[in-house]
Amino acid sequence: MFRLRPCQKRDSGAPLPKASKREWKNWSRNLRYLPPKSGKYMFAPRTQAELIKVLSDASKKEVKVRVSGQRHSQPPLVIHDNTVSGRSAKPDIFIIDLSYYADLDNGQRFEILENNQCRVNAGVREDELDAFLQSNNLALQTVTAGGIFSIGGMCANDVHGGTVAAGIFAETCVSFTIMKHDGTIETIHENDSANEASGIKPIQVARVNLGTLGVVTSITIQCLPRPFLESLQNEIVVFHAEDKETFAKKFLPLFQHQRLETFFDPYNGKYVALTWDIDENLASGSPNPPENNVETTMEHANEGKYGAPLEGKLLELPAELVTSEVQVAKECTDAELLMTTALFTIRRDQFADGKKSYSEAWLLKAARTVFMSYFFELPNLDEAALIMAWELMDVVKKLTVLPENFHLAGPMEFRFVKGGDSLMAGTYCGGTDTDSSSDKWFINLDLIGFVDVDESEATSYSDKLLRFFATVEKTWFEAGGTPHNGKMYGFYDPDGEPGNYGTPFQSSFIAAVATRRRSVISSYNAFRKIWDPNGMFENDYVLQILAE
Repeated sequence: MFRLRPCQKRDSGAPLPKASKREWKNWSRNLRYLPPKSGKYMFAPRTQAELIKVLSDASKKEVKVRVSGQRHSQPPLVIHDNTVSGRSAKPDIFIIDLSYYADLDNGQRFEILENNQCRVNAGVREDELDAFLQSNNLALQTVTAGGIFSIGGMCANDVHGGTVAAGIFAETCVSFTIMKHDGTIETIHENDSANEASGIKPIQVARVNLGTLGVVTSITIQCLPRPFLESLQNEIVVFHAEDKETFAKKFLPLFQHQRLETFFDPYNGKYVALTWDIDENLASGSPNPPENNVETTMEHANEGKYGAPLEGKLLELPAELVTSEVQVAKECTDAELLMTTALFTIRRDQFADGKKSYSEAWLLKAARTVFMSYFFELPNLDEAALIMAWELMDVVKKLTVLPENFHLAGPMEFRFVKGGDSLMAGTYCGGTDTDSSSDKWFINLDLIGFVDVDESEATSYSDKLLRFFATVEKTWFEAGGTPHNGKMYGFYDPDGEPGNYGTPFQSSFIAAVATRRRSVISSYNAFRKIWDPNGMFENDYVLQILAE
């Protein structure tokens, strides 16, 4: 039925204890959770038995349970920041890290199934899975730039890659095996029947599950054949466009490529498009490498490294300080220089290295940033859609070049993705398998900002950054945009005075998003509450975004 390759058991650093009271931090450091004064709250189960025990203890102690992946989520989806409120006396939440978890046949974390499918434990990082698939002549339908997320985390959020016709990553997953609140295990399959009353299929809830159904232990992914190393070809296209008609005309031919990731420099109208195509039927070529030297998820956890690799101890802190200062300078000259340098590095170093190794994982190092990311439904994949995209980006361009304003120091990024029927995804378009949702398309737009990170205090944001992000967000939200589940949003109060702004995740903004999605949230909650009747997998933020 399936082929196995033994899991790599290399060891380095000190393995994460099965239970600990370490401080928890997300990758961008906008969230830090100080451990309770007594008692352990963070767990790293290796087996089903160990995971069942954690859930049993949580039930007895009446504490909430959340799963932590590679810690890239910037909202408090896993856990809240308590650097201001202070430490609790004892645990009121259990955090589960699945970096070491393995429960597939023979203690493996990967299985190659029939029909180009792969089953993988949810804690595995995307880059480790991608290397495993390549050694088995397979490829993911859509990938992120650096493979820096856990597979479970990619589905808890609406993480997307650059494959235009594949939709978000979760839409390529065909089953989810989940340990429920009572330790029982159930699997949700793509072909499970819809609820007669609501018409909703379980897979529509599971694919973007927000960590609310239970602990997702494994996921089955529909993959593509990749018979040879050269089956993946990548190219780079650079062009300038100062008006929307020129942009639409120059960009339109790029849709002939399967995978697209595009960067925009608002200071000089430059666009840098990274493209990839997979030839599933390539007749000959170099064999895919039988083994790989990618650092395993377990090794990352041993070393306390989660998410994207940073620039290193000598470069990371200066990079954060310089870029955060440049963003708020009077003029945009220095920010423009940093933007040019960033695009040059992507083109000549990072993407070039990926091209040599026939890899899509070009993002090998990154400076720590915060993101605001929005999805917009498009009329089609045509010139009208591209003109709409240009107008949404032009909002940013007009603001960032103004003196005394916030100046972007990193390029905007945008990708086109197919719509789908995952209820809580930003690409949800009200569809089911029987209607035309498969013919709908979205664009995702990303803004990035650099912030000073003080490891001993809560993250602080410059006034200019907050005002800038709020101004852009107001236009984007009123244009019908939906915020990405894993990035920052909510920089203003929709019911407040004109021009208001503040720190992200304003409660009134979260409520406005929930109001837009009320019918979807109602269907989602009806299923969720059956699976988690006592609310074990809730937290305050989850209850906010799922408020009816």
